[in-house]
Amino acid sequence: MVYTEFHGKGVHMKKIKEACKLAGISKRTLQYYDDVGILPAERAIGNERLYSRESLNRLVKILIYKKGGLKLEEIKSVIGLPEEAETHFLEEHIRNLNKEKREIDKQIKFTEFIIIKGIPEFDFEADNEEFITLLEQVERLKKRVCDDNGSDVI
Repeated sequence: MVYTEFHGKGVHMKKIKEACKLAGISKRTLQYYDDVGILPAERAIGNERLYSRESLNRLVKILIYKKGGLKLEEIKSVIGLPEEAETHFLEEHIRNLNKEKREIDKQIKFTEFIIIKGIPEFDFEADNEEFITLLEQVERLKKRVCDDNGSDVI
């Protein structure tokens, strides 16, 4: 792909159509990134968006961070940080993903338990002193299933 040179700038810039093709994303996505300030574009005469090599390198980071599960607001806050702070932010993101993964693993284990054992009977007649809501009963069941192998729960 050839960079389009715009006179007066002395810098090779890509028009939005070229940048979209190179990035594999829509024109609207690039416009949105510009609108929210995550990927500011230069402007040509006629207000056409232009992207420098530096902008395209920034776009690579945006695409990588999106595939890594970061939201645009998170990307916007991290992308301009010094490298050490950026690394710290990404390490924290990994910790959060691992926490979510552990919760998903528990949900899978609990759902597999229900498939194997079925929906258990719950106490609808508890008196006021021993009253436990159905939600609390389900949460206790999930905790017992997920804290051990669940074989003796029902």
